[in-house]
Amino acid sequence: MANINTYTVESVRVDDKIVASDGISGATKNLAAGDIAELAGCKVYRAFLTQTGTNAPVVTLVGTNTIGNLVCTRVSTGQYRFTLINAFVGNATAVIGLPKYDYAEIRGSKTNSDAYTILTYNTGVLSDGLLIDQYIELRVY
Repeated sequence: MANINTYTVESVRVDDKIVASDGISGATKNLAAGDIAELAGCKVYRAFLTQTGTNAPVVTLVGTNTIGNLVCTRVSTGQYRFTLINAFVGNATAVIGLPKYDYAEIRGSKTNSDAYTILTYNTGVLSDGLLIDQYIELRVY
């Protein structure tokens, strides 16, 4: 019978090492978490965003980040951009949690290979202050 231990769940970083067994030779290997994520078919960036006034959103990273160190800025009212050179090469999409307010709408789209833009609307009008602990997950395939 196997002895299974319980451990505290921790966030995994891209450069963390994971022990694996070679399927052919049986040798033990250390794999980088980021390499495993890429094998799964996409790079990912997970964060909570909070934005007030005319400030850029404050980003709190969650879990593994395999896209890279994105810079988040406020472009104009209700428009925010994530940038990093060549971070969005290929197909890019966003998974966005439900907004905190019923009247709010949040949309995202790839701007170019270096940028992804998030737009926030209050009853159809671009507006600031709608990102309050807002979950976002950017994916590049």
